[in-house]
Amino acid sequence: MKRVMVVGSSGVLGKLICTELLRIFGNTIHLVVSDYKTSRGKETATTLGSGVRFQYLDIHHKESVEQALQEVDIIIVATKQTTPIIQKVCIEQKVFCIDVTVFGDFVISYIK
Repeated sequence: MKRVMVVGSSGVLGKLICTELLRIFGNTIHLVVSDYKTSRGKETATTLGSGVRFQYLDIHHKESVEQALQEVDIIIVATKQTTPIIQKVCIEQKVFCIDVTVFGDFVISYIK
C-alpha cells in the first residue's frame, strides 16, 4: 500500500486534496498529513478520519524534510515555498513528488 503525504494539508487546497485522495483511493493508500504546527496537523488528521496519520514537517529545514520523507512513497506539495527544499530531498531520496504550486516566480526560479 502506497504512503502518500500531503504537505500543506491544513490549508484550503491541501484539505481538498486529502479529501479527494481518500474519496478516490479509500483504504488502498495510507494518507499522511504534515504540518509544522503539531496541534493543527493532528487536528487535520483527526478530521479526515481514522487511518490518517500526522507527521511533523518544517519545509524550511532540510533535516525536517529528510526525516519526514523516510517512510513515504509519494509527496504532494500544496504549500508556498521560497526554496525547493522538498523537491531537492525528494530527488535525493527517489521519492515521487507532485507540486501543485500556482506561484509562477517559484517555478521559473526552480527550472533555472
